[in-house]
Amino acid sequence: MKSKRFFALTLAAAVTATLFSGCGKAAPQTGTDPAGTAQTTASASAAGGAGETLKIGMLAPLTGGAAQYGIAVANGVRLYVKEVNANGGVNGKQVELVEYDEEGDAAKAVTGYNHLVDQKVVGIVGDVTTGPTVAVVAESQADQMPMITASATAASVTQSEDGTVYQNMFRSCFIDPFQGEKMASFCVEKLGKKTAAVLVNSGSDYSGGCAAAFAEKAEALGMKIVATESYAANSVDFQGQLTNIAAKNPEVLFVPDYYDVIALVAQQAKDAGVAATMVGVDGWDTVLSAVSDPALVEGAYYCSG
Repeated sequence: MKSKRFFALTLAAAVTATLFSGCGKAAPQTGTDPAGTAQTTASASAAGGAGETLKIGMLAPLTGGAAQYGIAVANGVRLYVKEVNANGGVNGKQVELVEYDEEGDAAKAVTGYNHLVDQKVVGIVGDVTTGPTVAVVAESQADQMPMITASATAASVTQSEDGTVYQNMFRSCFIDPFQGEKMASFCVEKLGKKTAAVLVNSGSDYSGGCAAAFAEKAEALGMKIVATESYAANSVDFQGQLTNIAAKNPEVLFVPDYYDVIALVAQQAKDAGVAATMVGVDGWDTVLSAVSDPALVEGAYYCSG
């Protein structure tokens, strides 16, 4: 346990490096697993044998819809491991990175977690998005496996519903309530807006947590929430909800979700006659790569770490 806690600090340093790793391609993935992809991508030197390496696991979406986030994290971790090994490793041991591609799927994340445990890793960097990260929390708690996420923002990643803090879970980013509150404050204090509508993904802890925090803070600051509409996970048609929102004529439309969803919402909001300023959260990162026309999100705002 002492060695695991020590290694959690090393993991924290590794993930800090990911903040500077937003570009570049993932290393080629070769080996396959029935529910994902696993590969050792950074290994010990030729002299390092059994007992002379320190295995770190990495759980991330390297393919699929969330791959842009996963690849950014992976590149940072790979770079850090390379630098650590070039400088003598950790306590004289070379670091071996064991990667698992969970494809952005919560069930595959659990499979990947168990695979990494079977590989005898001493800690795990990951997961990357909220759903897969929350999915592995219970098992990691039972194992007391040190884990750190660079970007899973749900409060439930690091604490239970009663506020008990998990001793093995760490993160290097802000949390959903912070995002929601700050965006509400920004809308009122910086943009001078007085009314808002919220469009939330009912199947996402991430979206729901941000939306709840935004609404609570907005109302505390005197902003009126004139409409709250929801949609199911994996929805592509938001016309009904946006038509209802347009009828309320809000000054702000808060949509806490990922960039691919925002690209669809932005186009359909325009079609529905929504004139509100769109605002969002860190999942909007890379939205310009997803929209058909950058003008659709011109004048929009989102927060990002």
